Amino acid sequence: MEVPLIRFIEGPAGLTETAGFLCDINKPMPTQALLLLHPHPLYGGTMENKVIATIARVARDSGLAAVAFNFRGAGRSQGEWDRGD
Repeated sequence: MEVPLIRFIEGPAGLTETAGFLCDINKPMPTQALLLLHPHPLYGGTMENKVIATIARVARDSGLAAVAFNFRGAGRSQGEWDRGD
């Protein structure tokens, strides 16, 4: 799979790492997108999870866009897990 478009978005807990898995430029522009949420960060979950990567690849190959992000404290996102508070 190609390298996703990585961006950081500023929020209350600091920067959030996001990844866009864009469609094939040789296919029509997608009209739908998936928001991919990784497994729990306390158990090693990040947007680099192999299930998330597989879903992103299948979505792209099917003509859909996909966006994933690391919750705060996961991957390169700033902040710490705070039980959802």
